[in-house]
Amino acid sequence: MKMGNIILNFIVSVQFSGKIDATQDEISSVLLAEDVTSSSSLLHQHQELRKSVLELSMQTLAKGQALLDKLREASTHADINNSHATKAACYSVERILEALHHRRQQLDEQWKERKKVLEQCIKRCKIDEEIQKVK
Repeated sequence: MKMGNIILNFIVSVQFSGKIDATQDEISSVLLAEDVTSSSSLLHQHQELRKSVLELSMQTLAKGQALLDKLREASTHADINNSHATKAACYSVERILEALHHRRQQLDEQWKERKKVLEQCIKRCKIDEEIQKVK
């Protein structure tokens, strides 16, 4: 197994972790719009952000699984010392992937809450528009 593959997978996991951080910051913002068009735009942006993170999540997990497969294959052909090191590397990669998966699950919960708030904002804006029409 090439060290370059390991480094590349580590970089990908760091990038994904950074994307989760940025997305959590975005989701936790309290920005709400004052009209239906702006509110709908915020909801659309929210959905696009979620889609991009989910795609990156799938790519990261697939690359991580491929790395695990390569490490496991390498451990079957390694001598006893290298076999232990390879198994330790597998364990580390598994922990990283589990941590990223857990963070993404937490992000899913935040997404659901933010989507709910944005949808309520759209409803409120529609009601406000109707009230303005009646006046």
